[in-house]
Amino acid sequence: MAPQYLSYGGVSDVRSRKSGQSGDDVSSCVICLEQMGDGLAALPCGHVFHHICLEQALARYAACPICRRETSPRDRVRLYLSLGASDADRGDRVQHGSSPRHDADNCNFSKIIAAERLREMKTELDRANDNQRLLGRHSHRLQSKLERQAQQLEQTEHRLQHIQRDLDSANVQLKRWQRIAELGFHQSSMAKAAHVDLEVRVQATADRMLKKVRAHEQEVRCSSCRERMTDVERAVLAFASAAGPAPRSPCCQRHHRPEEPRATTTRRPEPSRRRRRGPYDS
Repeated sequence: MAPQYLSYGGVSDVRSRKSGQSGDDVSSCVICLEQMGDGLAALPCGHVFHHICLEQALARYAACPICRRETSPRDRVRLYLSLGASDADRGDRVQHGSSPRHDADNCNFSKIIAAERLREMKTELDRANDNQRLLGRHSHRLQSKLERQAQQLEQTEHRLQHIQRDLDSANVQLKRWQRIAELGFHQSSMAKAAHVDLEVRVQATADRMLKKVRAHEQEVRCSSCRERMTDVERAVLAFASAAGPAPRSPCCQRHHRPEEPRATTTRRPEPSRRRRRGPYDS
């Protein structure tokens, strides 16, 4: 772009745009912090710097050092300060008092600076609102995920409680059936022992009865009495056989062989019914 020539008052107004001071005060370059003199350059956003400082700054980052608006080195405008007689007279007038035109220019520059600042604040506010919306959506997603995980955790706890109740109930039933089995085994053992004892007693009783019957049978001489004793002996044998065989026990703990069955009472052969001859028989 072609270089532009500004009067001293215009340069003072340009200098005062960033600092907000009047044209009487001298501004400084925000890059090198030195007072502005000759060799100035401006960007399309309106900010003024030293030409060399601006060239170095744009070489590092293509944006305005103040407002960060993107630009390029080709967009910068060289400013040349020219002091003429009219400018000197104007400077004298400025020393004695500001002219209405100068005040209007300052007011316009103040409005421009305020509008630019307002635009920057609006941009920052929009950026903050965008960040807030992003954070809000992210927070909403995290909250939804947390609620789902809390619900899953609650369901898992309910399942664990249900499984624990089932395990407790199964343990109670198992203990009950164990007690029933132990009681049944104990009763079965007692019944078996009682049955064996009963068989032994019945067999012993039958043996004693048969012994007495046979002893008495030897003393009986009457045939009818012998028949009765024979019937009694049959009844005793039937009673002994109904009670069951005599219990068997292993011969030793090593072989577990049953002992030979002990001699049970067997029926004696019936005596001959032939009547013996008495002393008075012929």
